[in-house]
Amino acid sequence: MCSKCFKQFQKESSAEVELKIPAKPQVPITLSSSVLISDVATSSGVKKNNRCLSCNKRVGLIGYQCQCGSTFCSLHRYPEKHECSFDFKTVGRAAIEKANPIMKADKLERI
Repeated sequence: MCSKCFKQFQKESSAEVELKIPAKPQVPITLSSSVLISDVATSSGVKKNNRCLSCNKRVGLIGYQCQCGSTFCSLHRYPEKHECSFDFKTVGRAAIEKANPIMKADKLERI
């Protein structure tokens, strides 16, 4: 094909592809006067907190995610350092109970 025919072929094939792929339905977003755009972004979970909860230091990619749900720097990553409210003992006990169920044998009948 010459360059002119090839460009025409590309236009036709791209038009066919556009017809085959259905467009995503757009969901209308309605905002009341009391709701701000920043509130919508934070409530949908789009914005990630990348600062230490204790010292407010930027942690970037090396932030430590605690089981309490907060992000901490390398100095405050341990639960004792950031006064974590998460109960590690009950979670550990529940995991042990789930991994090791109680095995009880049936009683033997005596003759």
